[in-house]
Amino acid sequence: MLKTGQSWNHARTIVNLKPTSAKSYRSSVRQPFSSTFLASTREERQAEIRLRILRLLAENPERSTRELASAVGISNGSAYYVVTALIDKGFVKLENFANNPQKSHYAYLLTPRGIREKSLLTHSFIERKREEFEALKAEIKALEEEAGLTPEATPAPRGGKQ
Repeated sequence: MLKTGQSWNHARTIVNLKPTSAKSYRSSVRQPFSSTFLASTREERQAEIRLRILRLLAENPERSTRELASAVGISNGSAYYVVTALIDKGFVKLENFANNPQKSHYAYLLTPRGIREKSLLTHSFIERKREEFEALKAEIKALEEEAGLTPEATPAPRGGKQ
């Protein structure tokens, strides 16, 4: 219980709910409305969107931004914004089809810088997912122990042959 004159932040400090490092933060229980959690999630989500768009463009450079938006699960405007940003950063090059009668169709080609960026994003994505996987395994193990579902605590099946 908070004493008179103490704020919630004071109580939070006392019980040390805020971890000291980013790594320990990811492995701890995430608190709702934490600015660190929201910023981290936003950055991770943006990186994941960039990676998915780069992968889709590597597969098929002729995809439209509408197709990209649908495949990634974002709005058309967001897809256009991401593709434009990738072009501005030099990761994607925009070319139109010389032989196409509809000159409005374009191809989004990954540049060498774009291929490198895709590789870096893939590496960080895999690393982040492995950390999440390890954290989930630890949480499942703790929940199983709490519920008495560990292999040594689980009774032998009934009616089975011995």
